[in-house]
Amino acid sequence: MIGQFGTLETHNCPRLSPTERPVVDWVRLAYQTVRARRMRSATGRFGTYARQDDRAIVMQYCGDWDRTTHRFARMTCSVRSASVAGRLCLAALLLVLASGAAAQQLRPVGDFTFFARDGVSEIMGLLVFGSDPRAPAARISIPGQQSLVFQSMRLDGRTVTLSEQAGDAVIELVLVFDTDSTFSGTWRMGDQQGPVSGRRGILPGAVEPSCREYAVDPPPSAAREPTSDPDSARIFTRDVHLFWEVLDGSTPDDLIERLHCGYLRGGSDAVRDFIPGRILSAARLAEMIQSRRDRYDEVRAATLALDTMEQVIRDVFHSMKRLLPEAVFPDVHFVIGRLNTGGTTSARGLLIGAEMYRSHEGIPQIIAHELAHYQQKSILPGQRTLLAQSIMEGSADFVAELVTGRHINSRAHEYALPRERELWEEFSQVMHGTDWSGWLYGGAPEGRPADLGYFFGYRIAQSYYERATDRARALRDILRIEDYAEFFRRSGYAPR
Repeated sequence: MIGQFGTLETHNCPRLSPTERPVVDWVRLAYQTVRARRMRSATGRFGTYARQDDRAIVMQYCGDWDRTTHRFARMTCSVRSASVAGRLCLAALLLVLASGAAAQQLRPVGDFTFFARDGVSEIMGLLVFGSDPRAPAARISIPGQQSLVFQSMRLDGRTVTLSEQAGDAVIELVLVFDTDSTFSGTWRMGDQQGPVSGRRGILPGAVEPSCREYAVDPPPSAAREPTSDPDSARIFTRDVHLFWEVLDGSTPDDLIERLHCGYLRGGSDAVRDFIPGRILSAARLAEMIQSRRDRYDEVRAATLALDTMEQVIRDVFHSMKRLLPEAVFPDVHFVIGRLNTGGTTSARGLLIGAEMYRSHEGIPQIIAHELAHYQQKSILPGQRTLLAQSIMEGSADFVAELVTGRHINSRAHEYALPRERELWEEFSQVMHGTDWSGWLYGGAPEGRPADLGYFFGYRIAQSYYERATDRARALRDILRIEDYAEFFRRSGYAPR
């Protein structure tokens, strides 16, 4: 008789009575024989022969055997036996192989593509669990960033906890393995946290291409101290031209590799500063280009003509100098990103996402906005509330308007001004929390423009400035806020 048992379901295995103990003992012996093979993530077909009650039992089973968890997955079996005891033997063997071993502690080994979100952006990288107890327990590698090594981990059933000191903070990952190949969980660093997930295997973009066939020779770091002279700051557009050269020389099959090696590695340090939270990886950039190629082609001419904007940018710098004599002026770098960031700042200076601008009309405003950020005192630890972040962003809009006559969030203002009171009722209920969703950096509810938090930050800064008798000092106060809640109180802001 031959019986087919298909994909294993342990709850279908019959229980054995005490009178059938000899069969159980034989099954456990067979199980130990299988375990001795110590295969890892391999698919095999194995056969066992034994005698029970003077009758021959021949069975064959196959499946994926993981030597770390000591489990089979997708088990199938067949048995040839002349007795009912033989079939009971097979059922018991399947029960021990699948459920008996599953009770052991899970200890993941191998490569997993890793995803994490911080409420604003998503990162993708590679999470590698080590198998040598003398080596680090796990390592996370994110393209364009320094690897994070976890020396040890805690195991609790199917929950894996990794923690490591990173500077003054402790980074902790709590991963719950839904299956041996997938997990979900959370990351936590200080008072910040977000969701994580992962799956076994390496997806495109999780690791960096080797670039062995490319003559990658990135230019030296362009970082330098900002200057007090508006005419001494440098303006770079090289990375924009490089992006189009790389894109023009690529095919769909090698786009990821060429973007990574030719642009992300071949570009300046400003491009690499634009990777975390923005470009993310060559794979994510390639995905955006392929899905929005028409948009990239639409802005191409404007981005390649940015060399003509030097005098306009210097005029913005001189206007800031007249308003704030002690202002400093960093270098300006134009780069191409993933259609998600108009500008930011880094140690390199001002980084402008050139692909966001179909024309040069908005360039003076984004330069002034980021230049205001460059003058600002950074938000202090413990003040990353929605109110603090909104004031920081909105005050940069307010200063940009003083400098250029306009700001970068006209759509949000057009929507919010006639609804200011009702929106404030909603905003004020959540402004002392740390959840920015719906108010900052996209993700607005349907029917609303993004970044309405900028609007309230602008209005608070505007109220403070207009109430001041010394406007020059008020401007300095706006750019040197140390206590955002106190600044809000002193602004006297009230919705109209």
